[in-house]
Amino acid sequence: MSVPALLDHVVIAGPDLDELVAWFAGATGVTAAPGGVHASTGTANALVALTVEGERRPHYVELIAPDPDGTVEAVKFGIPGLTAPRVVTYAVHPPDLDAVVAASRARGYDPGPVEDLSRRTRTARCCGGG
Repeated sequence: MSVPALLDHVVIAGPDLDELVAWFAGATGVTAAPGGVHASTGTANALVALTVEGERRPHYVELIAPDPDGTVEAVKFGIPGLTAPRVVTYAVHPPDLDAVVAASRARGYDPGPVEDLSRRTRTARCCGGG
């Protein structure tokens, strides 16, 4: 078994982070680690590192929901309309992202704007599930 080399992470969104972490733990037996806050998008996350045959990989599952302490409404990934967890997207990390986007557009597919995203780690908040 392997993880595709270009995959960075899979994103599962929900309306409440604590409930999302508990749902994921109940479905998989794995409790996500507290992640951080994306201040510009009004979201907070928890993370699950992927392992293959016991070896930790640089890939992960991101559980994302509105930041309960945020001042920005979480509109990314259709979060306002979610009533239950849903796989909403995935992120890839090719060696030359700009070239991949340009090639996609040249073939008639526009993947949208490339965005630089970051998160502020929040250590004072624990995400449910244990």
